[in-house]
Formats: sequence, C-alpha cells, structure tokens
Amino acid sequence: MARSKRYKNQRRVIILRGIKYLLIITALLLALAFVLTKFVFKGGNDKEGAANRQGIFMIDASHGYVKDGNKNRLREQDIYRIVTTFNEHITDDPKYARLVPYSEIKNKRNNYNLNITRYIDSSNEEDLQNIDAHIHGGIPAADIDRLNKYWKVFDSLRDSLFAELRPAFYKLIADKDEIRHVVYNNEAFAAYGELVDGSFIQWKEY
Repeated sequence: MARSKRYKNQRRVIILRGIKYLLIITALLLALAFVLTKFVFKGGNDKEGAANRQGIFMIDASHGYVKDGNKNRLREQDIYRIVTTFNEHITDDPKYARLVPYSEIKNKRNNYNLNITRYIDSSNEEDLQNIDAHIHGGIPAADIDRLNKYWKVFDSLRDSLFAELRPAFYKLIADKDEIRHVVYNNEAFAAYGELVDGSFIQWKEY
C-alpha cells in the first residue's frame, strides 16, 4: 500500500514537472516565433520603408540564461527581455542591444561580417582596484557613482549611507548591522516599494 502511494506521488511529481517544462518551451517558441515573424518577414521580405532604415538592430542575450544540468535554459524574464528589447528597440544598455548603422557594418574593419560580438561587447567589466583606498582606507567615489541609477530613484539614500572622508573618497556612516534597517526606512525606498506593490496588485486584478 505504501509502495503504491509512493509510486503515485512520484508519478504526480513527474507529470507536474513535465507540464512545467512544456509551458516554458511553449512560451519560448511563441517568443521566438514573434521575434522571427517580425524580423524576418517584416524586416526582410517586406520592402516597405527599407530605404529609410539606418541599420540593423542587434541583441546579445548570451548571458541571459540559467544552468540546468548540462544545458542552458532561458527563464521567463530572459524571454521577456529579448522580446521587449526587440519590440521597443531599447538601447539603454549597449552591452545588450544596439542599433548598428550600416556604415559600421560595411566599413573595411567589419566588411559586412554580422558576427554580433563585433558590434556588442558583452564582456564583464574589469574589477579595478584602487591602491589609495587599500592603503589609506575609504570607498572610491567612482565605485559609488556606478550606482547612480539607484541614487536617482532613491535620492536621499546615498547621504544616509555615505559621507565624504576626503576628496574622491567616502566612508560608510551606517553601522554594517544597520544597513538593511537604514535602507528599508528610507522614505524614497519605502515610497518606491509602495509603488511596486500597487502595480503588482493592479496586475493581479487585471
């Protein structure tokens, strides 16, 4: 009896897992079909507006996946980013996508070679070490400035965490055990959290 019940549970798990992977594969195929339809048929065979096109929109999504055993698997967010980036021609991250002008493609260096790595450098940035900071202490201002996209949203959070130690260097003014508390109690952070929660509720009710 126990063996039969265990067998049924194992079978149920296998079926659910199969359904999960089937849904993921279906979503991927739909996304690829959408992109290929728009790019190949509308961008390639349809000559309407071809004279006004200034280049080729390229995406390097080679880093957007998760390891699944010996395979690389696209997650839902990876598929969404690919489709959204292509559909809306988003170019705010030149390491992910850019509109490559024809002049760059046909110059002597590239000679019409469409290898994506020629046009999009998706390599990770080198981890630069600041010798002054290692010797005299402090956090280089350049490291903090790299987080500007967050400081623009949470405009008061930077001053709650850091203070100038000396020119071009900062120090952490919040105790390391209190950083989470400082962040969560920041007004700008809290307001953004409420905005996200509200958007999620609207999405669930849609």
